Order: sequence, then structure tokens, then C-alpha cells
Amino acid sequence: MTGAVVGRSASGIDIVLPSGFVSNRHAQLQPRGERLEVRDLKSCNGTYLRRERVNGSGFVNDGDTLAFADVEFQVEADAKDGDTNDALCQATAVGMESFDGHWTLSNFARLIQERLVKPVVQPIVEIGSHRVIGQESLARSSVPGLETPAKMFEAAELLNKAAVLSEICRINAIEAARDLPPGQRLFLNTHPAERLREDVLHSVHAIRRRLPSLLLVIEVHEDLIGELAETRTFSRELAAMGAELALDDFGAGRSRINEVLRLRPAFVKFDRSMICNIDRAPAAELRAMKSLVDLLDSLSIRCIAEGIERRAEAVTCQRLGFELAQGFYYAHPSPFPGFRRSDETQVVKPTKAPRRNSETKEYDVLVDL
Repeated sequence: MTGAVVGRSASGIDIVLPSGFVSNRHAQLQPRGERLEVRDLKSCNGTYLRRERVNGSGFVNDGDTLAFADVEFQVEADAKDGDTNDALCQATAVGMESFDGHWTLSNFARLIQERLVKPVVQPIVEIGSHRVIGQESLARSSVPGLETPAKMFEAAELLNKAAVLSEICRINAIEAARDLPPGQRLFLNTHPAERLREDVLHSVHAIRRRLPSLLLVIEVHEDLIGELAETRTFSRELAAMGAELALDDFGAGRSRINEVLRLRPAFVKFDRSMICNIDRAPAAELRAMKSLVDLLDSLSIRCIAEGIERRAEAVTCQRLGFELAQGFYYAHPSPFPGFRRSDETQVVKPTKAPRRNSETKEYDVLVDL
């Protein structure tokens, strides 16, 4: 391959990047023997190789990050038939419009290498008494562009590192969980990219070695119950280590109640999409929900209503038979420790959460169930 010019203008440009920060003729990529050279063409906002501005030119290595103004790439060599001279690159591009910060890929590498994920917790409470029965570990970071779990895992999935990130989140949570009050469970998330027995069980074994008495709940996404035999085996192996299984995001995707009943997890977490504005749902929908909750309860499966933000939602969920709840109405996520170790019985006081829209009236339950 001969050289390729990178820029914003379509005229005479080989690689067009639709960003207002990229110059019309921004940079040139040129194979030099078995190596790839990048040359900045006096761009306004710069060409960056391995997060350092290129003054003149520089050579790109396999796996490097390469940015033209605010559009960043991770470069992988793509030699075909042994002809490295014809290999420019396969590149994963991330337009910065989808992130709040720059250098997302470079920052993600630093996030992983330095394990900069900070665990926070959000309580899970008994819906009637508000007594805390456990804490779900969530993740935050101060790395620009990667502050929330959604941003972290968006970058991780682009780089096929979601399983690695998920394991780091669990490891960091365990480091902070020593102060968890006696009797409270720690709920830990998994990612669909992880293999339950090979990846997740390995983490659980490590947790058990460090904190053998910790009450542990492992959350798996509802999509994984499609592989019912494997998930049931995973559940039995968890139980053998004194840990419990929770089915997360129930109702967000292809919920199959027969498989849930055969799996018999200790907890089923109803997705926030099923809970949002539930106090305003039609009577028939509420009756169906109550029947489902009652069925799971009859099998000793504890139902958790996720994403409760208003009192009316909490009241409705209690009338539907939910035993447990979680959401901003009870508490926002807080850093470890969001509690005192002496709090053997912890009760949260519901907060007045910000409204999710411009409505001014908060409705109580209007439908008899």
C-alpha cells in the first residue's frame, strides 16, 4: 500500500474523519519497510501517538493508540500473506462525540493497568422496614471519559476487554468489603462476556480465600439462563462455596419464566424498565406482575424491585408483594464504606430523589390489586 492522507475534507483524502477538530489535510500514513510512519501535516489540533504530540513524524507499533485531534484509534497490524509492506492497519476508532472526555482508549489502558476502578455501594433494603440486607457493589472512576460503568464498559467492549474489566471491578470491591457489617450480603456483578465457570468461579474462589465468612451474592444477566444446564451447574458450585445466585435485569430482555423456575436463583432483580412509573401502570398489568411475584415468592425466590426513585413506586411494589427494593429513593451509591461496621442492623431513610421529568405531582397507588 502507498501512503494514505487523513483529514476532514473529502477532496483528495483517503481516510475522512467527520470531526470539526480535524484539519482538512491533517496527517499522512506511510509504510516504511515493515513499519508504519505517521506524519503530521501542520494540523491545527495535532496528531498524537501514544498520547504524545507528533512533531514531524513518528513510527507506529502494533497496539499503539493514534489520535487525530479528537478522534482516537487503536492500531493492530494486519499483514496479509506475509506482505507486511502492504499492511497498514486495522483500527478501532472511537469518535469522541460519544464520550465526555478525550483519550478514551489510552485512558482505558491506564484504567486497566493501574486498576483505577473505585467501588461504590448502593443498599438493598426490605421494602417495608427499610432495613438494609445487603449492598450492591458498583463501579466509578475519575479517569476522564470513563467515570461511569456505562462509559467504562462501552470502551471495554470496543477493545474486547469487558471480562477483564468486570473481574477488576469484583477484585477492587472485595478489597473494600472487609468493613461490611455482619449479616449484610455483598452483591457482585458479572458481565455476559465472562464465562461463568472459568472466569467468575475463579474470582469467587479468590474471594473465599480472603473473606471466608462474607455473605456473597453473584448477579448474572438474564440472557445467560438460555444456557440453563451450565448456569444450574454454576449455581450449585456457588452454593458449595456458601454463595448465592441472583438473576439480574429480569424483564429487560428475553425473560423466560420456565427457565427461571427451573434455575431457582436465590434472588430475582426486576429491571428498572419494569419498575419505572409502575404506580401508573394499567390494572391488568399490575395484576399480572403481582401473580408473577407471588409465584416466585412461593418458591422462596426473593424478588428485588430495582430503580425505585419515587415513593409511589415503592408503595406500589410493596402492594405487589416485592420483599426487597433498591434505588435512588432509598440511597444513592456511596463510596466504601457507606456504613459503619458496628451497624449490625442498618435502616435507611428514603430520600427525595430528583424527578425524572417535569411532572409536579407524585401519585399514590390508584388501583386495587
